[in-house]
Amino acid sequence: MNELDPNRKAVAAANQLAAEKMKKKKKRGMSVGGIVAVVAIPIVLFSLIITFLPVILGLIATLNYTEPDDPIVIVSSDVAPENGYNFRKSDEKAGNSPLKYVEFESGEKLSHNEIYTKICPSVVRIFTSSSVDEKTGYSASGFIISEDGYILTNAHVVADTAKVEVVTYDEKTFEAKVIGFSEPDDVALIRINAYNLTPAVLGDSDEVLVGDDVSAVGGPASYALSYTMTHGIISGIRNGISFDGGEPVDLIQTDTPINGGNSGSPLINDKGAVIAINFMKLYSTSYVPIENMSFAIPINTAKKLARDFVSYGRKLGTPAFGFVECTYEEEVYGRRPAGVRIGGTIEGSDAEDKGFQAGDIITHLNGEEIESLDHFIELRDKLSAFDIVDVTYFRNESGSHTVSLKLGEFY
Repeated sequence: MNELDPNRKAVAAANQLAAEKMKKKKKRGMSVGGIVAVVAIPIVLFSLIITFLPVILGLIATLNYTEPDDPIVIVSSDVAPENGYNFRKSDEKAGNSPLKYVEFESGEKLSHNEIYTKICPSVVRIFTSSSVDEKTGYSASGFIISEDGYILTNAHVVADTAKVEVVTYDEKTFEAKVIGFSEPDDVALIRINAYNLTPAVLGDSDEVLVGDDVSAVGGPASYALSYTMTHGIISGIRNGISFDGGEPVDLIQTDTPINGGNSGSPLINDKGAVIAINFMKLYSTSYVPIENMSFAIPINTAKKLARDFVSYGRKLGTPAFGFVECTYEEEVYGRRPAGVRIGGTIEGSDAEDKGFQAGDIITHLNGEEIESLDHFIELRDKLSAFDIVDVTYFRNESGSHTVSLKLGEFY
């Protein structure tokens, strides 16, 4: 019989219906499980990637790191003042008589009278003439900076003069020799043939703050008013300022009264140390009045120039290490220290003679850690051309080294 009887047909239909229900349940169950799996697996993978990504990247960077072919920032040779400067390794005209002056170390605040009594034996009056046959006339002030007769004043006081005379506090007169001067800086160094003099104590103008008490002692207006003392405060620190289109210079502004004849006189702090050379007062040139605006040259500028004048008879140019293509680079994952990476050396420089190579990292100058390219330049500018400096550098193959390096000069 090919067909089922009615009872068997009913049983078969019931079995088929039950089987179809079970299939639907299984399909629904698998669908929920699939959705859970699709959502959970990516979340777990993402969490693992976030957790271990820094470690993985660090390992890859460390294993694959190589020195760059070129510095990130290219700077002109040895961070020169500007392109077109020449390099000089040494100066054969160097003298053998270093300038010795008295540096301020420590001390208590002094009264105005104590400051006056302390500085007066160091202040001198300067007389000049434009011809050796002419009688000198009162010109300005100055102050003694060494026991053997070196005196600081302004360049405009002695430039274009044929004869310079100095009268000291004890009324002795000496003919003076101009050792050197820089008109852009308005600083001059002269010398008299005298010994056992009383030098002024020279302070640190980098430590001067706006609001500090200061005094000036000089001869305003005329010889009869010699050793006049005026008083004021530091009104401002003016870096890179210029007047009448002149070269930018660093100056200290003060409201201390400075008048004609005060040129070259000392500006003194409240501990009796000279922190600047007075040289200019602004006057009204229009309907707008100008009051109490005087300017002085920082003593640190003058000390550096005085040393140049004594040793070389001129103002030296910018000191130069002899490096080229300098750029500051940060520490790399502990493999090398931060510092100034050099691209090579200037031919004929002491840096070349000492074996510096492209890729060397300059980390310290005279034991001071270099923090940036600007810091490197700042440390360099505190030095003078032809100075000897201890340079610490790092080289990948051999680690850190320290050598003594003679600076050259950009001119």
